[in-house]
Amino acid sequence: MSENGDQEPDQYSFEQMMERLRRNRESEPSPEDGELVTRSDGSQVIRVRRRKRRSHQPHLEERRKKRRRHAIQISAALILILLFVLGSGIALLYANSGFFRNGLMEKITAVTGANVKLEQFRMNPRGANAALIELEWPQSGMMKKIIARGLDAKLAPRSFLGGRMTGDEVVAQDLTVLMGAPEQSGDSKKRAAAPEASRIHFKRLASSKSRVLFGDPIAPDFSLQNSELSFFPGLNGSVPRLLANRGELVIKDWPKFQMDRAQLEFVDGEVEILGLRLRPQKEVRGILEIAGRVPYRAVDQSSRLLLTAENFPLEEIAGAEIGKLLSGRVDSDSRAAVNQLLLGGREAAASMSLSFRCAPNSSIDLHGLPFLKILSNVLNDDWYKHPVFTGDVVGTLRREGAGVAITDLDLESKERMALKGSFRYGRERAYAGELEIGLPEIVIKASGNRRLDLMFGKPKGNLRWMSLRVSGTAASPADDFEAQYDAAGRGATGDKPAEKVPSFEELTRPE
Repeated sequence: MSENGDQEPDQYSFEQMMERLRRNRESEPSPEDGELVTRSDGSQVIRVRRRKRRSHQPHLEERRKKRRRHAIQISAALILILLFVLGSGIALLYANSGFFRNGLMEKITAVTGANVKLEQFRMNPRGANAALIELEWPQSGMMKKIIARGLDAKLAPRSFLGGRMTGDEVVAQDLTVLMGAPEQSGDSKKRAAAPEASRIHFKRLASSKSRVLFGDPIAPDFSLQNSELSFFPGLNGSVPRLLANRGELVIKDWPKFQMDRAQLEFVDGEVEILGLRLRPQKEVRGILEIAGRVPYRAVDQSSRLLLTAENFPLEEIAGAEIGKLLSGRVDSDSRAAVNQLLLGGREAAASMSLSFRCAPNSSIDLHGLPFLKILSNVLNDDWYKHPVFTGDVVGTLRREGAGVAITDLDLESKERMALKGSFRYGRERAYAGELEIGLPEIVIKASGNRRLDLMFGKPKGNLRWMSLRVSGTAASPADDFEAQYDAAGRGATGDKPAEKVPSFEELTRPE
């Protein structure tokens, strides 16, 4: 019997059974909604069971995997950075240790054969630097010593490991190279093997301020001062090259030359000078160029180099002493058999032979000799004080040590004067030579000077000639024109009274 007093039937129809089940489902709480629970204090709550999540969720698992991968990658990167920093620190400590420095000096010795001195060597992540490196060769080869100060090298990273010292370039703030003639045939037999040489390899060695001295360091036979040098040792079978810019080329007992640029290659025991260009000291115009090969391993063997001049001041090649008598711009005469610079002569470190011609749009000036003033006064023509010759003017300049000579000189101004002959300025610091002076017959007759008529010989063509000896010092050049003029005065007779013939003192008296 039910609570409302209604008696339940013993039998149910199918529809009644379905209806009863529906009412029971609606009246009972769903397990998912929770279970009604009465607490000890009489309150009621619904206890909800935790829902079970599905065990397989692909998108969540992929997200978790990504997070794990990122964490692993970051951890690995941090570990690598830590190892790199640690390794770099260890490498820097090792590279700046005495052990590494000694090993580097041994490598340099193995490659060059020199005794090495290295001061204040340091390495850093950008490269290496040193206050001083000095290489000295105890053998009797051509190379004697190299002193480089303020070195800065750009290194490859593997150089820090100590196996090989390689990089792009090494630059020195100041470089001095001392060289000398080898004392025995060939350079030292102690040469570095190719594997040893490859342990130190840079593409370029350079210095902005360089000195190269050959011979005695105090009074060298040759020197190159204040030059910018770049040496390329040659990679992948290329030829080693040396480039030089600017500087002063000094040959013992010769005037200084202003170097413009030079390019040298080292081939089969020889230095091939592809071009060594010199320029005048005070002007932009003018070129003196040297080219040829120098066998640097040979002993007592001279080298002949080709010499070419173009619009170059003669006095800067011949020296100030010759320039006091003869000056002007010249070209080398291509018709001459030899224009050469000879290195390694018996009596001097260098000698020169240059056949020259007056450069186009230039002139050769004769000055400094006393006879010019006499002729100017006698002939009443100021041109003779400083005669200027243009056109087909030729001569040969020869130098050997402190001695310099002008030979085969042929100057001519057909309307006024011609001059031929030779003169020199030697170690005795004095002039010596003989010149032939030619004057046109019409000029001598127009002067009315009996002495000139006696001094000059019979006409040859339209000129009459006399011989003149040159002497004196650079401070006071001299000739014997005065003596000949006075001698002619003592024997002057004929058309003009002797008292009217001007004396040498009258001719040289200041106006």
